[in-house]
Amino acid sequence: GIKYLVEPVIKNFKKFTSNSGWIEDSGCWTTDAMTAFSHWTYHASGGEHLVCDLQGRYRDNRRYRSGKSRFELTDMAICSRSRSFGPTDLGEKGIESFFSNHVCNQFCDVNEVWSEPTYQRSWFPSNSSATSMFSSRDSHKLESSN
Repeated sequence: GIKYLVEPVIKNFKKFTSNSGWIEDSGCWTTDAMTAFSHWTYHASGGEHLVCDLQGRYRDNRRYRSGKSRFELTDMAICSRSRSFGPTDLGEKGIESFFSNHVCNQFCDVNEVWSEPTYQRSWFPSNSSATSMFSSRDSHKLESSN
């Protein structure tokens, strides 16, 4: 028979970042936490990867006796220097675009200074929260010229 992949509905769904450098600008601590997480993934991977396109919600379960609060995220993207994570992997241009819009906050650099790319430029329109995709035939547009 036919098989389906289904995930539960996420109430209070919010888009925090895209893979093209857009960052939600409400000034909310949840967005700060998510952009710091993306920054940390770049630092922890030695500058090879950036987890982005973060969307979902913060689930506050403190009102329940044994409940633990957490972020519930879905459908993230990874931008990598090797462009090995499919059509949403915008490579170095995706990484540079994120850092051109990211401002370190209270969650960044907690115990050490986190690395950032030397070159930071917005390669894509930063006014769109949509996820960007490039087909294999258009991937030459993502080649970095620096």
